[in-house]
Amino acid sequence: MKLGLVFSGGGIRGLSHIGALTCLIKYGLKPQMISGCSAGSIIAGLYAAGIAPKDMEMLALKNIAHIIDLDYKGIFKAIENLIANKNAEGTLSGFIKGDRIEKTIDDILNGKKMYEADIFLAIPAVDINRGRTVMFVSRKVPQENEKALYIDGIKISEAIRASISIPVIFCPKKFGDYSLELVDGGLKDNLPFEIIMRMGADKILCYDLGYNGQLKKGIDNIFEIASQSLSIFSYTITSLKKEKYGIDDLNSFRKRNLRHAGNKKEILILNPGIYDASILETKRAPEMVERGYEFTKKYANDILEFIYG
Repeated sequence: MKLGLVFSGGGIRGLSHIGALTCLIKYGLKPQMISGCSAGSIIAGLYAAGIAPKDMEMLALKNIAHIIDLDYKGIFKAIENLIANKNAEGTLSGFIKGDRIEKTIDDILNGKKMYEADIFLAIPAVDINRGRTVMFVSRKVPQENEKALYIDGIKISEAIRASISIPVIFCPKKFGDYSLELVDGGLKDNLPFEIIMRMGADKILCYDLGYNGQLKKGIDNIFEIASQSLSIFSYTITSLKKEKYGIDDLNSFRKRNLRHAGNKKEILILNPGIYDASILETKRAPEMVERGYEFTKKYANDILEFIYG
């Protein structure tokens, strides 16, 4: 049985995926295939490259406060041009350059490339110029149509850097060799389970940290507005995909079992309900890891029932 694991984006809340992964492994559930978008791509990429969850947590807590590199030069130049009513040069494509987080991950992975991953890995980004998905994969995937481009020859750190590029917050990731300018994969595929289905997973667990229709307060700055806008957009796309494939979330799966109807779905979406942390609230990193672990532990029996029942 091939188990697939999918991690959504979620900013700092994405660290909860470390806790979830730790708990799953404790119960003997080791994924043979993994995908992740935005913040989820970091955890997916590290795991596929052989980094254990306990080491991910240590590395996250060590580096989390030092990886945000604001583009001060670009910000000041944009303000200067705005005041001077200029728009030709010095435009601002994002507040955070993203170079520091890319280098940190690359150093951790010793420059490992996608095709060197230990298990199948998929990381989506979006080509901002063509509006298509660019899926970074660890082994070649047949090109079905022009709606998606599959690439396996770049570094894992580069794929992650592309996938975390939340519009307005991060500068897009540019790939000159491919003539690409990439932004956050959540624009089109915040929960990238279709690629895992396509590559042959028998059961797929999806951790969705995105907006789920709940009231969310405190959206009072440009970072939170950009993040929440992306989350709402991603929520709509994920809802359509759930309807298309008839996917269970945890509540509907439990109701089916209570009715003794038996669940025959191969995909289960788990929503840990972590909505109260801002995307860059780094001081709450340890809490996020713990909450991911506790959520998975709480519903471990349901997860095991889904996989083996």
